[in-house]
Amino acid sequence: MRKTVTAFLVLTAAAIALVQIGCNAGTDASAELTLPKTYDKDLATQYAKLGSDGYALLENENFDSAIVLFEQQAALIPDGKWGHYNVACAYGRQGDVENGMAWLDSAVAHGWTDPDQLEGDPDIEAMRADPRFAALLDKVKAKQIEKDQMFAAGLPRYDAPPKPFATEEELNAWLSEQQDLGKVNSAIWHNWERIAFGMDLEAKRLAAMKGLQGDAFDLDLERINSLAKMKSVYEESWGTMSQAMMTEVDAYLATAPAGDGANDAAYRGLSAAVKQYPTDRMSTPEGQAAMTKVAGYLAKIDVESDRYVPGEVWMMAGKLASAGETRDQLYPSLMELQGKFATNASADKLARALISEDLVKASWPIAINAVDINGKKVSLDSYKGKVVLVDFWATWCGPCRAELPYVKDVYAKYNKDGFEILSISLDYPERTDQAKYREWIKEAGMDWRHVYDEKNWESPITASYFVGSIPSPFLVGRDGKLIAMHDECRGKDLEQIVRKALGMEQI
Repeated sequence: MRKTVTAFLVLTAAAIALVQIGCNAGTDASAELTLPKTYDKDLATQYAKLGSDGYALLENENFDSAIVLFEQQAALIPDGKWGHYNVACAYGRQGDVENGMAWLDSAVAHGWTDPDQLEGDPDIEAMRADPRFAALLDKVKAKQIEKDQMFAAGLPRYDAPPKPFATEEELNAWLSEQQDLGKVNSAIWHNWERIAFGMDLEAKRLAAMKGLQGDAFDLDLERINSLAKMKSVYEESWGTMSQAMMTEVDAYLATAPAGDGANDAAYRGLSAAVKQYPTDRMSTPEGQAAMTKVAGYLAKIDVESDRYVPGEVWMMAGKLASAGETRDQLYPSLMELQGKFATNASADKLARALISEDLVKASWPIAINAVDINGKKVSLDSYKGKVVLVDFWATWCGPCRAELPYVKDVYAKYNKDGFEILSISLDYPERTDQAKYREWIKEAGMDWRHVYDEKNWESPITASYFVGSIPSPFLVGRDGKLIAMHDECRGKDLEQIVRKALGMEQI
């Protein structure tokens, strides 16, 4: 089931006609990109409220009333993402497979393209056991691939801005209106529709900037930079967005640019080549072909450029993914590279996002020389013979707080057997001083050792453990060896892996 939709707009009963964004632009060469319908604020708000109200009823097991609201949601905007799917989830919670499957079929018929939701949503677990579900999932995956293909062409090109802009201030005001429209519709659109809207809007912004700045605006380079913002480095792969970026990069580099523009473009191509395929496909022939492209792009970057060392980090990420289980053979080279990016802030930040786990393993053991909040020295050596969870966290971190019930439960059960916790806080002293921190952990029942040096992300300990996000737990065995890190020792998985480390279950 979709999480509760926040009713962030004022509900009214009025509904206004649909609008197709993009019709008033200049010459349109964007036939490959199918733009989504957009809905008036009032209609979108009504749609969202039906979903959130239905979900509230569902939480109280008022199934029949919830289904009525979800059916109204589906009827209000038939091609919206959630209505049909929400009805299926309501039936799924009741164990009504027949009705649940029928409404899932209806959701797919009206554009559902989210296989991950189908595979992971507990509300439709009953349907996943049905023999018809596999075929339905295959259909969704095929539809997702079909929709993704339109992004391979990259941003559309407009010969003129969507309307005349005398200044960048006027352009920014228009952009703000369009972004608000996108937010209003985000509770309705399928994933591909959100991406298409964003790409189209960015193409219009670039056309307007070209009109305002003329030849001073490098449109082709800015198209490349805009595409780079469409996907996060944390995503498993960029798929067709990688293809789009490399197409743009190759066309740009073919014009023989020099200087920073060429370096930037080659760097973007390099990152796209690394992220074209998921990690488990990097050792395949197509993955190896992608690595050949990576090497070619890196060769086009000036070694004195600020882009070169970050480019090497990207290439190392690709090599590690290609190596799979033999990745430790690359650790000596990784340590050599680490010596370079230790003085390059951009490369260091990128490495923490892409290859932090390999950096930790290659650097282990990583010493801790600190003082806890009671003024006592802390080191990993002092935990020899114990199993210790070194947990980077902060009081302001929502996901960290969500982990606390699991951490406290495991500590209460296994502390007597030799399990310890060392919490290392990344709190900000201007928000949380030592006294407030002590008060917070006391109320939370975090009755173990804490280090709070008030240096947050700049702490030497944080840097040495290559922490780029929190919570970041590391489980260390009795012999000082690293057993697990990050998601491997979070949530429900923590207890089992602690039991194994304590020798209570076979590893």
